[in-house]
Parts: sequence; C-alpha cells; structure tokens
Amino acid sequence: MAYGLGLLKGMWVTLKHTFEKKDLVVQYPEQRPVLQERFRGTLCFRFENCIACNLCVNSCPNKVLSLDVVKAEGSNKRKLMAYIIDMQYCMYCNLCVESCNSSALYWNKEFEKSTFDKESIKITYERPRYMDELEAQREAEKERIRQEKAQAAASAKKDAAVGIETPAGPSIAEQPKEILTELAGSEENITLLLQVLSKNTVTHDKLLKMIASDMEKAKKVALALVQKALRDSNEGGKE
Repeated sequence: MAYGLGLLKGMWVTLKHTFEKKDLVVQYPEQRPVLQERFRGTLCFRFENCIACNLCVNSCPNKVLSLDVVKAEGSNKRKLMAYIIDMQYCMYCNLCVESCNSSALYWNKEFEKSTFDKESIKITYERPRYMDELEAQREAEKERIRQEKAQAAASAKKDAAVGIETPAGPSIAEQPKEILTELAGSEENITLLLQVLSKNTVTHDKLLKMIASDMEKAKKVALALVQKALRDSNEGGKE
C-alpha cells in the first residue's frame, strides 16, 4: 500500500470544500440567526409556578441561583420574596430546569447579554403584587376540595353504618344491548353471565361500577366469570 494515500484523500476532500459556494456568513445584527428550538439563551423564571422547594439551588453546581424566602404570617409555609439568577456564572447545564417539579424555570432565545457592569448581568425577579391574592385563591380551592372529600367520606361512612349502599345505576341486565355484547360477546355468554350475576349481588354491583369506570377491566372480569361458569357446568355434567 502506497504511503501518503490517506493524506492525499484528506487533502482532496478539503480542496473540494474550498471551492464550494456556500453562504455561511450572517450579516449580524441586520440579519438574525435562526436558532433551534432547544437553544439555551437566557434562563427565565415563572414566579407563580415556584413553590420555593430549593431543588434548583441545590442542583446548580456554580451557585448561580438564590432565593429570598421568609416565613408566611401565621404558618410555617415558605414565602418567596425574590428569585435571583446570576448569569455570569451559568454554564448552561440545564440541571436546574430538569430538577424543577413545577416548571418554574425555562430558557428563552435571548443571547445578547453583554453589559458594562457585572452586576447588571444578575436577573432579579421581585415578588409580584398579585401573588398574595393568587396564593389565597389556591388555598381556598384546596380547602374547598378537602371539605368536599371529607363530606363525601362522612356520607359514605354514615350510609355504610345504616346498611345503605349508593346505587351505581341500572342493573347489568338493564344495560343497552351494545354494552352487554361488548362485555360478554355472544348471546350464550350474555345469558350465562346474567345467570351468574343474579346469584351474587356483590359481584354484580362491583362489575356494574367497573363498567362505568373501566370498561376494559369489566370485560376481563366478565370473561373470567363466564369461563368459570362453563367449567363448573362441564364438571357437573361429567359427574
């Protein structure tokens, strides 16, 4: 094998690209570059999403992020007053964005961050005026949901104590033909399923609730009941 053949091949590839006509120059700033969707320009912050969990601060290797947090009046809840991003130390690793459970951090495509003063590179997000009202609304909504769940649990407990069960709707035999066909398939299977359920009201009520909540699971249970009934029938015939 001739020595220097690899070098000649490499030089030939370089020579071909030398004379190619490509418009690789962007006349910036008159022409703006086309930035990809995943481009990381400046780290931004959504104040209303932050829960002051401190995960982003702990995940940052360069200590770029810091929080100004106080205790809320009348509770031990953390109240975020300011969020500071010191971009001069950021290495764009994205660890803070990945660790945030509430999507409070994100990147925009702004890359022109040159300043005459280092302190100007810091980005400070002060607490907006509407945050107190927004948090009050969230707490009121949580309390409303909590009370509704407590009332539903108390009502169910009361009904159970007196032996009353909340009806799940029409019986399976009263269901539309389409649902029964989807549930059991053939007419023979439907008849067999209804016979099994007529003898066991507990299984009937459970399957009725499944039809309303999870049809796929209901179909599997119905098929199992039909197959069991067929096996029992065959074993009884042999005896």
